[in-house]
Amino acid sequence: MKTRLSIFTVALIAAFVCTAIGISLGSRKNYRSGERPSSKQVLSDFAVNNAHSINTNAFLHNGETTVNLNTGTFPSQVRAFARVGALTLDPGEDGLHSAAIDPNRTFAYFGTFTSPGQVVKVRLSDFTRVGVLTLNPGETGVQSAVIDPTGGFGYFATSFGGAGTVVKVRLSDLTRVGTLIVNTGSLLTSAVIDASGGFAYFGTESRNLVAKVRLSDLTRVGCNDFVMLRSVGRTRPRE
Repeated sequence: MKTRLSIFTVALIAAFVCTAIGISLGSRKNYRSGERPSSKQVLSDFAVNNAHSINTNAFLHNGETTVNLNTGTFPSQVRAFARVGALTLDPGEDGLHSAAIDPNRTFAYFGTFTSPGQVVKVRLSDFTRVGVLTLNPGETGVQSAVIDPTGGFGYFATSFGGAGTVVKVRLSDLTRVGTLIVNTGSLLTSAVIDASGGFAYFGTESRNLVAKVRLSDLTRVGCNDFVMLRSVGRTRPRE
């Protein structure tokens, strides 16, 4: 009985693997000529190929949208997912490593990885570049950014002489109003904001540090040093 069960299990696994290989090859058959497939074509091929691996009347439903996987028929919400425009920034505004959007979705701000760093303001209604703020000499790259919707300020993390630096910018006229050298010894590559609490938190690139910054007076008020426990996927404060 055990032998028959094992043979059946092996056969089932082999059938599944062959089916998966067939689906993978089928999904790529139209793309080897060097032609770039459209997003609709990729979605349709994916749906049809996966439908064969499920049954002849397969449907995908996420609570709002139903897709017929057997025919590759998609509702208007999916078909409408397409690129609608592009904006080329000015020469020298390169390496967009950070971005933030205001809560009213009126403007977006993009930080460049240049020396000095730059903050480019884009109006979203017509996708137009409306201004740029060039940081001070030595302030290299804009690694992360957050927006305080209450105060109307943006906080852009850069590097000055290798030290993490936060530049406070008034967004209405894209004017620099303050600077804080966080002095973590590493780049500030991530950021989140607690607007109601009045604090922002900046994470570093290489030293597992999180710096807490009070926004009202742009002051560093704390810094947690974390040791990565990779074996269990958790962190704990360094003792």
